[in-house]
Amino acid sequence: MITTPKSIARPQGFIRHLLLLLLTLLPAPLLAQFNYTVSGGTATITQYTGAGGHVDIPATLGGLPVTHIGGWSFRSRTTVTGITIPDTVTRIGTNAFERCLGLTQVFLPDGVVQMDGGVFAGCHNLTNIHVSPTHPAFASQEGVLFNKDQQNLIQFPPGWRGDYSIPDGVSSVRNMAFTGSTSLVHLTIPSSVTNLGFNVFGDCSGLESVTLSTNLKSLPERAFSQCIKLASITIPNGITNIGRLAFYHTALTNLNLPEGLAVIELAGFAECTDLHTVSFPASLRRLDSSAFQDCTQLSKVEFPMGITELGSSAFDRCSGLTNVHLPESVIVVGSGAFSSCLNLTSFQIPSGVSALEGTFARCASLSQVNIPEGVTNIGGHTFSDCVSLTDLILPNNLALIGWGAFSGSGLTQAELPASVVSVGSRAFADCASLTNIWVDPANSTYRSLDGVLFDKSQNTLIQFPNGRRGSYEIPLGVSDLGDDSFASAGLLTHVTIPSSVTRLGDRSFFGCIGLSTVTIPNTVASLGYESFGECTELASVYFLGDAPSAPENVFPSKPGMT
Repeated sequence: MITTPKSIARPQGFIRHLLLLLLTLLPAPLLAQFNYTVSGGTATITQYTGAGGHVDIPATLGGLPVTHIGGWSFRSRTTVTGITIPDTVTRIGTNAFERCLGLTQVFLPDGVVQMDGGVFAGCHNLTNIHVSPTHPAFASQEGVLFNKDQQNLIQFPPGWRGDYSIPDGVSSVRNMAFTGSTSLVHLTIPSSVTNLGFNVFGDCSGLESVTLSTNLKSLPERAFSQCIKLASITIPNGITNIGRLAFYHTALTNLNLPEGLAVIELAGFAECTDLHTVSFPASLRRLDSSAFQDCTQLSKVEFPMGITELGSSAFDRCSGLTNVHLPESVIVVGSGAFSSCLNLTSFQIPSGVSALEGTFARCASLSQVNIPEGVTNIGGHTFSDCVSLTDLILPNNLALIGWGAFSGSGLTQAELPASVVSVGSRAFADCASLTNIWVDPANSTYRSLDGVLFDKSQNTLIQFPNGRRGSYEIPLGVSDLGDDSFASAGLLTHVTIPSSVTRLGDRSFFGCIGLSTVTIPNTVASLGYESFGECTELASVYFLGDAPSAPENVFPSKPGMT
């Protein structure tokens, strides 16, 4: 022991000088293992760069006391087998030692009074977190770290094997407290617990069953995310909100949601590929985006009267669904809400819905849809690749048809009501059976001539129906062949372009595999990008005058083409 007479030096000053002296004795390679920042006269470790083994964290760096081990600073350093933390450290940051797989035990000195969330998340071999009985901020019970009065569970050692019951009296479980506890099998949460933190049980891949507290009001974001063996759970009454990704990629098979539940947030049950049935309570009002996305075995869903909103991709790729009935209370159906539901055969859209966007894209079995008069907007890809959809009545108040709205569908005829004021590019492209696009004569924006869609003035040819076979003569007076106007018209064998045409739009004849020759009049000033791209049988193109300006890739790369 070193003693210093008071007449020679004050204790604080002496200790500081002693620390500086010890710093000069530390080998340079040891100091080089730590990146750090300086603020307020103290040092924060931001990254450990050493080789591993047992790491003695220095008390000083750059002559300043180390008070903070920063977030993620030791993350995934699997070669670290032990750590010694100096008394100077007062705080350990978020996920500081996450996935340090070599750690088996940790001793926290009395100086550490703040532990952020997930400090030891995913440390699969860590079985004990020790603190002294006199520690001012924390207590340890069976190797589990609590705050001093043991009302808050701070960190569960992820190497724990078997079952665990949170002690009665605990009221809160910290963010990421159990994250990555892969050997935890059964968990009991007592009724004293009223709050669970973010990602609290995420990646507990061995967890098979959970008894939840009956006094919880919500389940937080990622609460049980990727608990891949969790096949059943009873969610108690009183839960009003299920957070984002709360049960993402779990093994749930049947789901009875409790009365009182109002909202399921983003991807709450996404990728639950074993889920077969869901029972919603009467209290449910909203499903957020991707709520049940990729629940491929989901075959039965009954929505309560009172639900008002389905988020985008809410049931995307739920290929087990065959019939869905939405109650009249629904007023919002988000983009792609039922896209790629390959076995969905029929659908009744509620009368309060005004807009659709990608709603049924790639629903290959969909053959019957009733669109109510209130729908004014059929947005992009709403019915794209619905190959079984051959007939559809568009509502009389429809104003907007988006890009590719019916592309690749099985429609044989299309009838645009007088109310339509905008038709997006490729709205009816790739419809191999479509032979006519008709327009109500009272429409002020568009007209149909012999089943081909034009603007009202007939200056622009907008869409040639892809199911037409043989030759087509573009009417004299047309000046613009719109983007994608003939795209994928594979049965078109010959086209006559009149001298009134001045422009061929981008991809205007893209994929017209039946064309072998084309004559372009000298009035055409420009050719669009890939105007004749993928026209695999096109052998000759004739220009009646100088070739117009054109970007690259106008024609297919074909040896011998003239």
